[in-house]
Amino acid sequence: MGLQGLDFSFYDNFYHLIPSWRSMQVEMRQEDYLSGKYLEILRRGHEIVEKEGAIEFWRIRNKRLSDVLTTGSGILVVTGRVIGILERYGFMGWRKFKVVIKDKKKGVISEGYWGISVVSNILRRRRDLYREVVEERLNGTKKIRKFGWYFEPEDWDGSDFNLLGGVSLIVTKRVKDVFEKEKVKNISIDSVHDIEIF
Repeated sequence: MGLQGLDFSFYDNFYHLIPSWRSMQVEMRQEDYLSGKYLEILRRGHEIVEKEGAIEFWRIRNKRLSDVLTTGSGILVVTGRVIGILERYGFMGWRKFKVVIKDKKKGVISEGYWGISVVSNILRRRRDLYREVVEERLNGTKKIRKFGWYFEPEDWDGSDFNLLGGVSLIVTKRVKDVFEKEKVKNISIDSVHDIEIF
C-alpha cells in the first residue's frame, strides 16, 4: 500500500549514502563477492581483521584517491580524516577496520585507508510503503512511479549508521549535515523519500 493518510515524517531523518564515481575504484577479490564474504565484511570487518589481518582492496579504475573510494559494494573505504570526523562527532553504529589498497603492477598503493563495518540493528525494508508520483506523458498516457526506502521504525536503535535489508547504507541527517560541513569528498547522499523503487 502507499503512504496515503500515513504520517511518515519519521523518515525525514534518514538518507542513503554511497560513494560517487569520481574517485579511484577499488574492489575485493572476486571470490569474496561470489562467496558472500563481502556481506560478512560489511557487518563484521573489524572482527575479521583481528583474525586475518588487513582486508585487501585492488585498484580497478585509475582515478585519484579521495576521502571515500568507490567500491562497487555497500562497504565504505575512507581516509583517516573521515574516521577522525566520525570519532570527533561521536557517531554511533559503526566500527573501523584496516584495509590495504593494492595494484597488480605496483603492489601496495596506500595503507592509509579504513573500512567501515555497520554494527547497528538491520532495518527491515517495508516494500508495501511508498509514495506515488503520476507523470503525464507526451502521448497522453500516465506513468506511475514509486518512491521511498522505508523500514520498520522499531528496528532503528538510534544509530547514525544503519543497513537497510542488511545491504544498503542508511545514515541520519546528522551524518549528512556533518559530512557537508566538513566537505567530505566523493559521496552521494539522498533522502530515503527520494529513492525510486523499480
